[in-house]
Amino acid sequence: MTSLMSRNFCENTRVQVPAAYHLCRLGYKYYDRIAEEDFDARTNILVDKCAAALMRLNPGMIDSEARTKVAELTALAAALGELKMENGKWKMEND
Repeated sequence: MTSLMSRNFCENTRVQVPAAYHLCRLGYKYYDRIAEEDFDARTNILVDKCAAALMRLNPGMIDSEARTKVAELTALAAALGELKMENGKWKMEND
């Protein structure tokens, strides 16, 4: 039997994997391998999945319109940066 001291615990084993497992049990999909062309690294948006979701929400929308909206969304998200809490107030990380 290995002792707890000899095990390699890290954020991945203690937080990320259990969280992903729990979310999958709740019905979310886990994407382990993401193609570079489908992923916007600035915003962590899955472009193809977001465009498909927009078309499901807007049945009359065509693929090119959805991709244009996703491009606008990713540009806006990248421009805004990330929100953070500071002294009980929300602030933009870019501020």
